[in-house]
Amino acid sequence: MLAHIAGTQVADANVSEKVKTQKQIVRVLPEGTMGRSKLAAWMAVPARAYADRGGFPDR
Repeated sequence: MLAHIAGTQVADANVSEKVKTQKQIVRVLPEGTMGRSKLAAWMAVPARAYADRGGFPDR
């Protein structure tokens, strides 16, 4: 999962890290904190819309 979200270079560099650390990387990536570039809205988990016109039903 880390390779799909952050890229193979990040995943390879953190392959021996604890799952807790890998989860933290997945959490901070969309925010663009801790020296990482901000993730596009369409790549965020869960996905979110760019505009307020709808597109994603409320669950």
